[in-house]
Amino acid sequence: MFVGVRDVPPVGGLKDVLRGTVPAGRASRQSFVSSAVAGAVAVIGAAAAGNMVSVYGIKVDASIAPGVKKLVEGALPNLLTGGGYRSREAQADLRKAHCCTNPSSSTCSCGPPTAPVGESMHEKGLAIDFSWNGQLIRSRTSAGFRYLAENAPDVGLRNLPSEPWHWSTNGR
Repeated sequence: MFVGVRDVPPVGGLKDVLRGTVPAGRASRQSFVSSAVAGAVAVIGAAAAGNMVSVYGIKVDASIAPGVKKLVEGALPNLLTGGGYRSREAQADLRKAHCCTNPSSSTCSCGPPTAPVGESMHEKGLAIDFSWNGQLIRSRTSAGFRYLAENAPDVGLRNLPSEPWHWSTNGR
């Protein structure tokens, strides 16, 4: 499917096309024969905007900023903070510190688990390692984890089961 820039209304129209709905304008709906192609379009539709912003000091992709703001403000008077976006270099340094001389290798066993460079949701600004009242959330029974478990899914964030502190758009 080819959609020309002049065929789709700005921003909202492109989102409609990526969701498979027909926006106002001259664009027309196309059917996909290959499920692989359809899956690729779904991934593009769920991709980060690539625009990093700061929400109460947590650097994240703009696409999740409203949800993160809602979580932080909803936690008050408790202090919900965290580390979001990290560069490829920062991810490589962290991976080296936790387990691997080759930060791109997927064969290392890290403690704590640390994704290879290029595979971390932090590199896309779509993951946050949360702290509650100044302490990294390390327990699923903690008040911080219970708050996130109840509220984060409503804003599109899921927990990585092996790390109570780590929440992302896909749970990885």
